[in-house]
Parts: sequence; C-alpha cells; structure tokens
Amino acid sequence: MKRRVFLCSLGLSTLAVTGCCRGDSRATVEVPDARSGAGESREDLATLPKGPRVVIVRDDSWKSEPTVESLGMGLAAGIVRLTGASQPAEAWQSLFRPTENVAVKVNCLAGPALSSSPALATAVTKELVAVGHERGRLWVYDRQSSELAACGYERCGGGDEVKCLGTDEVGYDDEVTVTGEVGTWFSLIVSQWADALINVPVAKDHDMSGISGALKNHFGSISNPNKLHFPDISRAIADVCATPVLADKQRLVVYDALRVCYDGGPAFKPATTTAYGAILLATDAVAADTTVVRIIDRLRAGAGLEPLAKSHAPPTHLRIAADAFHGLGCCDPTGIELIEVRV
Repeated sequence: MKRRVFLCSLGLSTLAVTGCCRGDSRATVEVPDARSGAGESREDLATLPKGPRVVIVRDDSWKSEPTVESLGMGLAAGIVRLTGASQPAEAWQSLFRPTENVAVKVNCLAGPALSSSPALATAVTKELVAVGHERGRLWVYDRQSSELAACGYERCGGGDEVKCLGTDEVGYDDEVTVTGEVGTWFSLIVSQWADALINVPVAKDHDMSGISGALKNHFGSISNPNKLHFPDISRAIADVCATPVLADKQRLVVYDALRVCYDGGPAFKPATTTAYGAILLATDAVAADTTVVRIIDRLRAGAGLEPLAKSHAPPTHLRIAADAFHGLGCCDPTGIELIEVRV
C-alpha cells in the first residue's frame, strides 16, 4: 500500500496537475459547460430524469461479433435516451467534463469468456475522446494487470494514451477507510487519480451474493475483498459502495450483458452462459443491478430454475444498498423507468 508506487513507478510525473491530489487545481479552475460555455457547478451539469432510468440497448450482431464500432453506436443511442439529451456529445458532456480524469472499472476475474469486453471498454473511451477528453485522462483498471491482459486488454502505463493497468502495479491507500461495518483500503486509481468513475460490470450469477454486478464490481477497487465475503457479504457490498470515494465519483454504469451467466457464477460456466447481445446504461447502480436480476431470473425460469430471490444466494445487498443509511439507489422494479433500444 505504498502511495509512492503510484506517483513514481509509472513515470506519471504530471499527475499532480491533472487531478491526482485532493487539493489540486480542480478545486479552483473554472470549467466551462460544454453547451453554454459558462462555468457551472457539478450539480448543474447533468440533466437527468427525476426517477432512476435504465436503458437496455440490443444488437443481434453482438451475440456473435461485438465490434468497437457497433458498440459505439449502441452507446451513443443509449446515452441519449438515458440523459434526455438531443445528441450523444451533449449527453456525454452532461456527465463528464473534458478536464476530469475518468477511470473505467472493468471485471476480468472470470477470464475472457465472461469478463467485461475489451471492445466495450474501448468503445466507452472512444466516445469520451470524441467529445473532447484527452486520452491520457482516461484509465481502464481492475485489480491485477495480469487478469486484464488475459482478457485481451493491452497494458499501457502512461504518456498520452489511455492507461490500462491493475491496482497491483499502482498501489492502495496508506490509510484505512471505514464505512458502516467495513474497513478497507482503496485503489489509488480511485481515491487519488480519478475525478469520476464509469462502472463496466458483467451480468452474471454469483454463488454468494446472487449477482456479481455493478455494486459488487467495486470489490475490485479495494485491497481486501477476500476478507469481506464473511460474515455478511451483502452488507459489505453496500458499505463499500456507500463510501464517498465511490458514491460521489461513480456517474455511469455501462453493463456488459453481451453474455449472461444465469447460474453457477461467478466463474465461467459454459452450460449456463448465454449470448444475450445487450448493454445496459444507468446512473443508478442499484437500479441497474435490479434490472439485471430480472434478466437473469427470466433466463433461470427458461431453464427450470427458481428465481434468485428463492435461491441459496439471494441478492439481498440490493435492498441494503437502497436503504436509508446507504441511499445508493432504487431496488423496486416498479419504480425504475426501463427503456429498450435496438440498433
């Protein structure tokens, strides 16, 4: 957990002036809004629906050959419907300033057959670059660089390109962060470098938490996930995600539902993994996970399996995450505005 590893070993000597430190120039530089040209507060930037909205984007070609280009078209269509903007550039700019460092959290634990698609992560970063982000202000990460590489991600440690490194090469906070019943150390990518986070989880079953989705994906943003599976993984997931370093920075969920594992996860199980050909976009991670539970339950029903709520591992962390203490989103399907788009 050496912070100096983060500052020195990667040769990223400009981090202090690009948003690494909490007391850096972000707090004093006025950033013009992309639409009006006037400086505005963060709260004024996004024009979002009052209730949680989840957009499901489908393309039949994604079931066999998802490409960066086709996924980019899907993202563009989905982000417009999510934000209510008139065009994709306006939509992306309503959520992210070009002068912000944006970290993209992928999930590579299950290997290339059931991990966040490199094509999808690339499409996300290309969309941001297209609306004015410098490539060097973008970072794709997970816990370990070796897992990223095994899933097809190309390692890049600095310069003007999109960074792609695991926290094992970067380091964790020196000091513990405590929320609720959880104490943990966050990746320096999250706590010290990123101004904003994009969560790119995988739609898959989990043998302890029901699903391994947007909320649990941030077990890959901390140093001790193995210690938090017991005695109460559901509360631990909610506590981790309620930590301000995550809750205040995460602005978008882009769910990889190109393939969906509906039973036997989180490891890849060929017999219960199906090509689904979709991505989901949301600003409410709880609503996104709740929607994915419904997708998984439909697939389980088709296979003669009971719904997750009645399984040995119900996704009770969604209810906890939505309670008054955590306040992370909506777990009531009837309160979620669901929009489907075909491209």
